[in-house]
Amino acid sequence: MLRFTLDFARECLPDDFDDVRYFFSKRGAYPKFKALLARRGAIDRWHAYENKAIEQALRERCALHEIEIVG
Repeated sequence: MLRFTLDFARECLPDDFDDVRYFFSKRGAYPKFKALLARRGAIDRWHAYENKAIEQALRERCALHEIEIVG
């Protein structure tokens, strides 16, 4: 999950990347990240990015283990 978060910040919130990286070096990072997303009006973009990234990771994992995806 951290990789997706940092990738999103790098791609979509480049001016905030250092702050996001700092958030995730401490406890309580996710609420701070969500607050930043709200301030930037980027919550919906984050959810779309996260969903796509998770789907891609799952597809890659299935391919690695030769699991057929149906549907």
